[in-house]
Amino acid sequence: MPLFPPLVTGVVITSIGLSIIQVGIDWAAGGKGNPQYGNPVYLGISFAVLIFILLITRYAKGFMSNVAVLLGIVFGFLLSWMMNEVNLSGLHDASWFAIVTPMSFGMPIFDPVSILTMTA
Repeated sequence: MPLFPPLVTGVVITSIGLSIIQVGIDWAAGGKGNPQYGNPVYLGISFAVLIFILLITRYAKGFMSNVAVLLGIVFGFLLSWMMNEVNLSGLHDASWFAIVTPMSFGMPIFDPVSILTMTA
């Protein structure tokens, strides 16, 4: 007998998907704070990547079907590059190696209510 029945996993995955759908929509439209938010070029690229992933998932077999999202990322990058939407200028200035600074964003915050909610 499985640890989590299909009904439980289905509800959990659906809840996670519904909670992050706004992030996906924002990214597909160009990202929050972008002056060209909602540009049809961004939406078209996002839609093309979605269709590409769905086609690979539906018609490819075996390994290719399993890596459909990875292939979609590559397809999206190449499509964006061909449409001159890729800016790699920041890579020229970046160092090859960098030392990781622990806690560079500050000390972690432990909220007891959140911890109890997750452990209950």
